[in-house]
Amino acid sequence: MVRRQKWALSRLAWAWIALGVVLGAGGLSVLLAPVRTAPEEGVVVTLPREPDRYAGSDPTETPPTLAMTPDEIRVPPKPEGKLIDVDGALNEEPSSAEPAADPITTVEEALDAADEGAVVITIPSSSSSAPQLVRPPQAAQQALQLSTPQGVRPARGPAGLRPFDAYRRVEAPAPGAKSVALMVSGLGLDPAVTERAITVLPPSVSLSFAPYTKDLSSWVDRAVAKGHEVIIEVPMEARGVGPGALGPAALMTDRSAEANAKRLEWILSRTPAYPMVTNYLGATFVADEAAMVPVLTTLREAGLAYIDDTGSGADLAVEAGVPHAAVALVLPPGSEDAMGALDELAKAAVPGSPPLAKVYAGGGGLEAALAWAETATARGVEVVPASAAVEGAQ
Repeated sequence: MVRRQKWALSRLAWAWIALGVVLGAGGLSVLLAPVRTAPEEGVVVTLPREPDRYAGSDPTETPPTLAMTPDEIRVPPKPEGKLIDVDGALNEEPSSAEPAADPITTVEEALDAADEGAVVITIPSSSSSAPQLVRPPQAAQQALQLSTPQGVRPARGPAGLRPFDAYRRVEAPAPGAKSVALMVSGLGLDPAVTERAITVLPPSVSLSFAPYTKDLSSWVDRAVAKGHEVIIEVPMEARGVGPGALGPAALMTDRSAEANAKRLEWILSRTPAYPMVTNYLGATFVADEAAMVPVLTTLREAGLAYIDDTGSGADLAVEAGVPHAAVALVLPPGSEDAMGALDELAKAAVPGSPPLAKVYAGGGGLEAALAWAETATARGVEVVPASAAVEGAQ
């Protein structure tokens, strides 16, 4: 009986020892495990540093992804009155109940929507040469740069010097002469078209680049070396345009101000030295004052000018104290009689106050801009950069 009692006690002791080992190991693992912190509130941007193009423009490529947290979603107030579309025509207030039956999903479709009656035109190409415009010294550029988690972007200098003042192309027409400010947009996604625009367009024509351009800084440097003023495009929400046509960095009214601010910071940081930005589409976003004012505030603080072609941004820019220009003529790809439209704009020009034309490079737009710019002087019109049309420059 004594032996059986000792054996029973021995088994019980071993059981307690095993339990203690298990509990001790578990407690030790808890103490040694890394502390997990709560995820950062706001938007998580997973954009690559150099996405190749607008989503949807190349079906063989997977567009960069972007994750949103629920707290970044903003329910925009219902807009009042009417919205002004890209082409300047008034459209009825959109319904918030149903999306467009056939949403636009590519860049070309989005631009074509601005002028449904457009047809492709072909104008013989030619070439021109002009003196180069040299950038400010490297020290001055570094003083006008801000390093951010997204990259390096333009910023005001210590003495208040603005990138707009440092990088714009100053070109005044002859006294009493009529002039038209001309910019060619949609560059960077097609290397061949971009190369031709930089090479053959007169340096007085400003060039506007998509933020998704691969090696954007290299393209900007080449354009500036040829004397061109450069502009960066900011994709923004537009009625009936699918997100795929705008890309993952697009500014949207249903995102919080913080979410849009992070995307804007990413766009501005694609290249470090330029004077202005412009909307890419964006009639819906620009018309939403609560969404647009923070964007303009960032541009003012950075010392950048804003070019608007929606018809809604100029008044907001005035209130925000941002140098700005309102586009008087937008020519999407394949616009019918682009030369005639530019001629009509020139006829209405007043000396000392050049109207601004925005011509998209695709669908014959580049050739139309080139042909018109090369013959404008013979018709008594001077071509000046987009910054010549900017108000509030001082």
